[in-house]
Amino acid sequence: MASSILVINKLALKFAVRKRAPKKIPMSGDASRNNDFHSVYLIYENDKWGLLVEDISKEGIVGKSFDGKKYENLCCIRWDNIGQVEYIFRHYFKGFEFVEKSPLKFLLSKLLFTYKFFVAKDKLEQFIFNRKTLVRHQRIDILRNIVEQYLGSKDTNIKFHPILYLKTIYGDHWIFHPEKDRILKYYTLMFNSLTKSGELNKNEGTSYTINAAALNTMAAFEEEEQKHRDAIGQQKKIIWLTLALVCVGSVHAYINYIGEC
Repeated sequence: MASSILVINKLALKFAVRKRAPKKIPMSGDASRNNDFHSVYLIYENDKWGLLVEDISKEGIVGKSFDGKKYENLCCIRWDNIGQVEYIFRHYFKGFEFVEKSPLKFLLSKLLFTYKFFVAKDKLEQFIFNRKTLVRHQRIDILRNIVEQYLGSKDTNIKFHPILYLKTIYGDHWIFHPEKDRILKYYTLMFNSLTKSGELNKNEGTSYTINAAALNTMAAFEEEEQKHRDAIGQQKKIIWLTLALVCVGSVHAYINYIGEC
């Protein structure tokens, strides 16, 4: 049993080191679309010591050990000294990161190309999404969304950003939408507009925090909405009353006409 597990582990590691990840891995943008490489980590003693795998040999696993801050010192662990260890396989592929903690599952994903099916599914979803028109929310809708996020967060200093807002309403697909630049400019203008009117505060950089004035704006808007609904309701009552009077008048006129005949 132990020997078969070792064979599976060796085979999984062999697959992984064939396409070893570079030091700098692009995780976003067009550059990430060319990714197809792996990083493998061996974690010991509750994350206190680890190894970034560089290569494997007949004697054991060659890699860089973790010194508490980074993986730097080159060392080798013999196959018979591996012991209890946690494997972490990271596959960077076409802008995605697939993580497996089981050598067997990693090996199966490579043999069955499951990651490619996931990417193909995402491409289809992106194609469909790109054909949609991105809806532009009004100021009050943006403010309401921000207030709800603030109320639902445990962080009283939660920061907001147009990019994160777009991710909230559209998911990650908006990043590759043909109108991404225009829609980002629109929501950036909206955030700046809310800042100018006092509902948001702009921090250093590109983040925003909510202001107490946001609740006043929401309350005032809801009050106006209620007045509008009440006015519409009153108008409907007047229309129904007018129709009722017209019907009564028509019936009365018809009765008088029959009586004269």
